[in-house]
Amino acid sequence: MKIISYNSRGLGDRLKKQEVQRMVVDHKPDLICLQETKLEEVDSRLCCLLWGSYDCVFSFKKYEGGSRGILIC
Repeated sequence: MKIISYNSRGLGDRLKKQEVQRMVVDHKPDLICLQETKLEEVDSRLCCLLWGSYDCVFSFKKYEGGSRGILIC
């Protein structure tokens, strides 16, 4: 099983999203764990964009107080 764990330090801009997409394409992981997303909301569209297909399941903990947000796809 291949896992990518990445401290994104924010996923708000296009360049960070492209960086995650490149890692997924290059390494073809089974699971990606993104820390410090700094996002309050995540939807399936964003996860499918990062994952590269609609065959994606995700779990998300929003940015709140001291927690900077976590996304697992």
